[in-house]
Amino acid sequence: MNQISPTIQRHDITAIIGNRSQPVRDSFDFDGWTIPPAAPRDIAMALKSARNRPANDIGRVVEVLSEIGRNADWITDEDMDLISARVGCARSYLGESMARLNAWLAELPQFVSQLGTRGPDGYRSERGLWHGGLTSTLVLAGDASALGPLALSHMMLSGSRTIAKGSKYEPLAPVLFLRKVMEYGLQVPDLLYIDTGAEDATALTAKLIGNTAQSVIYGADATLQTIYGSSDVALTHKKIAFLSGRSGAIVLDDADPDHAAEIVLKGVAEDRGNRCYSTKKVFVPEAMMAGLTARLVAGADALTRGAPQDPNTDIGRLASDARRVTDMRIGGSKVLYDKDVLLVQASDDDALLLEEMPYPVCALRPYRADEDVVALFNRSTLKKQGHTALAVSVITEDVARFEQVARDVNATKVLRNRPSIEIDHHTSHQGLYLFRELMRFREICA
Repeated sequence: MNQISPTIQRHDITAIIGNRSQPVRDSFDFDGWTIPPAAPRDIAMALKSARNRPANDIGRVVEVLSEIGRNADWITDEDMDLISARVGCARSYLGESMARLNAWLAELPQFVSQLGTRGPDGYRSERGLWHGGLTSTLVLAGDASALGPLALSHMMLSGSRTIAKGSKYEPLAPVLFLRKVMEYGLQVPDLLYIDTGAEDATALTAKLIGNTAQSVIYGADATLQTIYGSSDVALTHKKIAFLSGRSGAIVLDDADPDHAAEIVLKGVAEDRGNRCYSTKKVFVPEAMMAGLTARLVAGADALTRGAPQDPNTDIGRLASDARRVTDMRIGGSKVLYDKDVLLVQASDDDALLLEEMPYPVCALRPYRADEDVVALFNRSTLKKQGHTALAVSVITEDVARFEQVARDVNATKVLRNRPSIEIDHHTSHQGLYLFRELMRFREICA
């Protein structure tokens, strides 16, 4: 088993190159984190490491990750207390998200069986072989602590030789996760942190992407456009871009108003409205607008405010920058409630109905009985990349009406009577199972 140097403390954030935690030569501070920035030579070392890295046995990867999930000790309560205090996410939500991730890891043998029988090189089906081994770049963004380990797990499940650029907003969880995997003797992705405020930051990221066979980027649409716009990639380079969410809800006229308010508020407020799946817009029948608004206001008033690390806190600490950007987008929207959670009534061209804000803000758009609510929702997705929402909650007691909406709405996931924020790692994200997208299929005709 690989051991971490005793000079490196558990909460130290280090680069990982060639299966070793690297000594920190330099650092920059960001929101309380001390982070080592990657220099050009680190990028060169990581690229060389990835190209020459021995391949893991896929079956062994599944076994190790499953055991890590079952043991659930790669991240401790102390770690999560620290992350909650630094990032601002509610400690209760952080614990739930980590428990959900660990449960998925524990069940990996069943999850990956959809591709066929595990073997040393990939997954063998009746028709051929799903195989990995390609050099890949992973770019992480945001402060979702479970995202880094989740994405890194998918990279390893695919057999990808990965170089990951960690997020400076939550840099600790990926380091802790990869250190735990190294203890089992597996080859892990290289992990680097780039100071995005430095002059050469975009060029360093572009170098990573341009020298690998495929890339996965999580981030705001503008970030994705900047990174890929600066990258000179081969025609064969595969781009996997996880765009902003623009997720929301459609309330049909037969919905129970109490249940609808509960579903919508959870989607709006959970983890500070900071997820791509967070509910950002709700289309409500005119006749239900006043009653639903009153219920949402009462529910928002009942949320517990407090220190993020307090287990009773519901919302956590909100980012002032996110609020400032949100305020700039209010425009002609009518403010209905503004106490941490922001509820507005919006018209079709209002920014808060059309754009994604990293803040617990929701635009309510009442619709008349003679309006096609699915057409209204679809129109709200058209001005951004992808022309679709990630998740849509459809709140109705009528299964047939739900099926009709699910067929016609522009979304990659449609949920009935469940909040858009509901996460199940066994299901696709943006319509993709990442580890399968990172592999290639070789048809074998015996």
